[in-house]
Amino acid sequence: MRYIIIIFIFLFFSFNVYAQKIATFKFQLILENLKTYNNFKIQINEFKKKKFIELKKEEEILTIKQNEISDSRILLSESEYLKISSEFNELKIDFENKVNILNNYLKENIELNEKLILNEIIQIVKKIAVENNIDIIFFDEQYFLASDKVDISDIIYNELNNIAIKLQLLEYE
Repeated sequence: MRYIIIIFIFLFFSFNVYAQKIATFKFQLILENLKTYNNFKIQINEFKKKKFIELKKEEEILTIKQNEISDSRILLSESEYLKISSEFNELKIDFENKVNILNNYLKENIELNEKLILNEIIQIVKKIAVENNIDIIFFDEQYFLASDKVDISDIIYNELNNIAIKLQLLEYE
């Protein structure tokens, strides 16, 4: 009789356990293998190389000017020396500002284009989640370890390759 009561209680208070379907994807892996993004990186590296050559020339001119100022310190009066030093410091600050502007420009372009790709990935992930009844999808910065069975990076990568994502540099001021 006791067993019947226990079975009855189990049946009466039984509940359904629903497992959550989980998936993961590796954003960095997708980016590294995406042809569009690699072409963008080539474009930005060429731009960076061109600008760095220009900046290197300016830096060399500043170095020469600094050496000239140091060498002429003995020949110049204190006021002349301070005036030339002040002018040099202004040039140096302008140069540093150019470098900072360039670095910010490059960073902004990379972030903007990665955001474009991420927005496309979000649309693809939504579609995959609906089609496969997936409840939760994490990307590589949100989890520590996951089985390859739940990794949907290949599906996302293939979908992204079918989309014409236009990545480009913004106008440089």
